[in-house]
Formats: sequence, structure tokens, C-alpha cells
Amino acid sequence: MMLQTYEDVLLALPLLLSPSDVAAALDISVNYARDLFRSGAAFPTILLGKRRFVARANFLDWLESIEEVQS
Repeated sequence: MMLQTYEDVLLALPLLLSPSDVAAALDISVNYARDLFRSGAAFPTILLGKRRFVARANFLDWLESIEEVQS
């Protein structure tokens, strides 16, 4: 299935994103994504066991805030 629109891409993201999901979405390394997760300054994360996740809504809000700063 080929994603056609921005909305399709957003809906294809899981509700909880792992560092590898964020790395793929931003086209960055997984290590850099893990640094974003650890910093706490980028977006709030959820700790489940020993793994960290970010809620899709929080990740998208963070992306929008970056876009506003750069405009």
C-alpha cells in the first residue's frame, strides 16, 4: 500500500513510537533518536519497563512546534 497524503502518513504511525520509529520518521540515526528521548526537552516520553516511547500526538505536536519556530 502506497501512502498518498500527509494524513495517510500520520495515520500509519503507531500510537506509541519507539526510538526506531522516530528515527525512521525523521530520517536520523536511532542513536540520535535515543538522545532525543533521553533529553526530555524534545517531547515527553513514556517508560514501559525499560523501554521508552513517545505518544504519536506528543511527537506530532513537537514537530509542529519546530515548524513554527523555523517559520
